[in-house]
Amino acid sequence: MIFVQKLLNVYITLSLLSDPVAMKERGPWSSLWGKVADFADCRYWKLQPQVSIPALRELTLCFDLKLEAKASLWTAFIYRHPEAPYAELGLGGMSGRIVVWIFGMEWTTNPINFNVSRWYSLCLTWTCDKDRPVLYIDGVPENIMSAQGKDTAPLISSSPCSKLAPNGTLTLGAEHFLVNGIILINPFTLLPGKLSLFRLWGRERSEQQVTSLRCTEGELIRWQRGDWNTKSCAPLPDPSLHCEWSTYRVNLMFDIFCYDGNKTEPYTVRDIAHRWLREVLPASMYLHKVSVFEVIRSSAEDSVETTSQEDRQVWWIVPPKRFSCLVHVTVIPSLDVAAVQNEMLLRLSAPYVQPSRLLKLQADAPSIQTTPVETFNDATISPGDVVTEPSSATTATFHTTTTISSTSSANLSNLYFEVHVNVSITGDCDAQQTISSWLNSTLPDDMMTLLDLQLLPRAHRDLGELKSNLPASEAVFVYGVSRYGSCSSTQFPFEQQQNRKYMKTYCQTYKIRP
Repeated sequence: MIFVQKLLNVYITLSLLSDPVAMKERGPWSSLWGKVADFADCRYWKLQPQVSIPALRELTLCFDLKLEAKASLWTAFIYRHPEAPYAELGLGGMSGRIVVWIFGMEWTTNPINFNVSRWYSLCLTWTCDKDRPVLYIDGVPENIMSAQGKDTAPLISSSPCSKLAPNGTLTLGAEHFLVNGIILINPFTLLPGKLSLFRLWGRERSEQQVTSLRCTEGELIRWQRGDWNTKSCAPLPDPSLHCEWSTYRVNLMFDIFCYDGNKTEPYTVRDIAHRWLREVLPASMYLHKVSVFEVIRSSAEDSVETTSQEDRQVWWIVPPKRFSCLVHVTVIPSLDVAAVQNEMLLRLSAPYVQPSRLLKLQADAPSIQTTPVETFNDATISPGDVVTEPSSATTATFHTTTTISSTSSANLSNLYFEVHVNVSITGDCDAQQTISSWLNSTLPDDMMTLLDLQLLPRAHRDLGELKSNLPASEAVFVYGVSRYGSCSSTQFPFEQQQNRKYMKTYCQTYKIRP
C-alpha cells in the first residue's frame, strides 16, 4: 500500500510538471510591477474596455515617468469621454512645463528641468470642492496656474461639484481623439520615454499620503496586465525602477491531495495552509491572517488539469480538493514590490508534502497574486481564520505561568503577551489541534485573540508508544499522559491591569481529557 501511495505521488507530480501551464516562464502572472511601457518604439497603450472608470467627485492618480529625450510637446496620458469635446483628464509637457487638463481647463507649472533618463514620481489629486487640482513631483507639490486651453470648457469652480465623466477612454504615451467611437492618435504628442506604475484611486490623498503610500496598488486602475491593451508594445523589465513596500495581500488557490483516503475538512486545511506558509516563507515575511475557503470544482475544470486518460484515472482514484486562500503578510524590512512578488511566486509554486507523505498541497501558480496594500481589510476575513503573530518586535513577553508582566509599544492600541504554559493531555489525539481548539474555545473572544501557538520542542513528555512513525512534532500518543510545553501569543484590547486579572485565571497548568 505504501508503495502504491508513493507511486501515485510521483506520477501526479510528473503529470503536473508536464502540464503546459507549468512549463511557462515563471513570473507574477498578472502584475506589471517592475515592468515599464517603453514608448521609444511604439505609440501608445490604452485602458481595456472592461476597466470602467466611474463618475468621480475626487481622485488620486499616480505614475512614474522617465524621459529619454527632450521634446517640446508630449503626452503622458489622456482620458476622454465620447460626449465631451474636451479632455476630461490628462497630463503632458509643453515647452518645458507640465500641463494638466481637467474638464478642458489647462493648468501649467513653471518651467521644470527634467533630467533625461531619471525616474520621477508624479501624482495628481483633485476633489470637486476645490477650485484646482494638485500636482506632486517626487512628493513635493508644484505651483500650477490656470491657462486657456485650445479646447476649452467652463472653469471647475463654475459648478457646485463637478464629476469626472464615467466610462471614457484612456491612453498612455500619446494624446487621442474619438471619432465615431474610434480612437485616433495625435502623432505629434508621443511620449519620448518610459512610463510605469500608472494607478487610479477614487479618493483624494493628502500630501503625506502621496509620499507614504507611493508603492501601493491602485483601486480603479491597477498596474496589471488585465487592465491594459498594450497593442504591439509589450511591457519590458527595467531594473532601475524600484518601489519598496511592507504590507501585502496574497491571493491564491491550491489543491489538497490525500493519499490515505481521509477527507480534508476546512479547519484542517487552515492548519495545513498555516504550517505550509510558515515553512516556505522566509523569516522576514510575517503572517497576520490566513483565510481558506473551499472551491467547488466542476468536472470541466478538472478535465483542464489533465492531458490524458491515464491522468484522469489517477485523479479519480485520488480526487483533490481545491481551496481559495487569502493571506496578509508584512515584510520587514520593506523590499521592492516586484522582488517580493517574484519571491512569493517562487516559494509558493513548489509542491508541499507533509512529513507523513500522506498529504500534498499544490498551489496553482497563475492564481498567485501578491498585491501591495495600504492596510489589511478585516472585512474580507471569515470567522474561522488562522491568526498568526504579526511581528516579534510588537510582542511583550513574560516567563511564568502565574505572574504577568507586560509592556506595550507607544504606537500600538492593543497589548500583546507571550504566554508559556504546561499542558497535560490524556488520550489519543492530535496535540497541536487539541490545544488550539481548547484555547480558542476557552479564551473569551471579546477580550482575547490568540495570535500564534507553538509546541516547544524541548518539553518533557511522559512515556507512551507512538501511534505511527510520524516525527515528534506531529506525534500522537495512544495511552498515558503526554505533557507539552506551549508558547502562545495573545492580543488584548483592554487596559493592562484588567488583562493581568484574566491572565491569572487562564494561565495555569491544565489537564485535558478528550
